[in-house]
Amino acid sequence: MSISLLIVLLTFGIYSGPAHAWGAQGHRITGLVANALLTPQSRAALRQILGTDNLADEANWLDQNRAMLAARIPGSAQWHYDNIPLCTTSSHDSYCPDGRCATAALARFMAVLQDPDATVDDQRLALRVVIHVAGDLSQPLHAADNHDRGGNDVHVVFAGQPSNLHALWDTGLIKRLLRGTSETAFADRLLADFAPHLADWSKGTPEQWAAQSNAIARALTYGDLPGGLTCPQQTAGSQVDIPLAYADEMAPVLRQQLTMGGTHIAALLNAAFADFPSHQQAGKTPDAGK
Repeated sequence: MSISLLIVLLTFGIYSGPAHAWGAQGHRITGLVANALLTPQSRAALRQILGTDNLADEANWLDQNRAMLAARIPGSAQWHYDNIPLCTTSSHDSYCPDGRCATAALARFMAVLQDPDATVDDQRLALRVVIHVAGDLSQPLHAADNHDRGGNDVHVVFAGQPSNLHALWDTGLIKRLLRGTSETAFADRLLADFAPHLADWSKGTPEQWAAQSNAIARALTYGDLPGGLTCPQQTAGSQVDIPLAYADEMAPVLRQQLTMGGTHIAALLNAAFADFPSHQQAGKTPDAGK
């Protein structure tokens, strides 16, 4: 499939607890892409709240502090994904119970970023959630589930190494894609190659972005596995030998999704800080006003 055809199909929707989404490399790449798309207002807000405007440095914070957050905020582990069924139609409430999913987390923490009464500590956490989770949603297996924990229970062997489908998409395929290229150079190449699409990819909502990732998961992530996927086929516990041809076919998909993830991060932050500093989102200390 040509890259141009792939973009048309996936962007316009013609294709009708997991491990960490994207590995550290993937999240840093989404952060590097987002860096290039930030407005001056967003950069100023980031420097004030986080002390840096380099999103690649912050993109893995939520994974690195997952255990601490789980102890402090029960249910926070579910912020990383929307378990949208792969083979059935389901309401948002059914796969996002009590607002514990990626799209609900983005809505909740975007509201914190836009709240002039929020403390700096609250906004710091909100920023780290938005930076990470918007990237998570571009990983197809963080917006899809076939009773297999987002592919974690699909056992695979790739290049002679045992793994699972989710981990393969998080790290294995990205490592093969870079093959020694620096993350910075790779992100620069993505920005150049997908430049005509960045404005369109900045539009939409997290729910729409999750639906796009879900469509990819069904049509390509699962659909192009050896033997394919015929719903309501069960995939949990299956054993799949992944040929190198699968990695080659998924390469343009990975490149697109990483770019989309970075574009979505920047779009959310630019929207949150459109009025900075006049909105004064970043300013209140925890004891302000006492």
